[in-house]
Amino acid sequence: MALEGAFNRNDPYAVVLGILYAAGGGVLIFFVQRYLSRRKLTAEMALQMLREDGKINALDLAHRVGVFEVDVRGCIPDAQRALATGF
Repeated sequence: MALEGAFNRNDPYAVVLGILYAAGGGVLIFFVQRYLSRRKLTAEMALQMLREDGKINALDLAHRVGVFEVDVRGCIPDAQRALATGF
């Protein structure tokens, strides 16, 4: 490894680098969790719309959730596939 002996534990650069890695990981986890929760909400609302009205209005759903209509249309087949397979 090239960086194996480059930093020791008391080196301030190593501490800063560790903090940056930890902060970057936290930011990544935050945005992925937000993406997954919006996707789940979109799927739940789409399936509820399908049960009640017999159709899914992607534009209305996109306005409710606060995402683009293209994202909603990409999420709908995944939700229907999950419902059909039970996952």
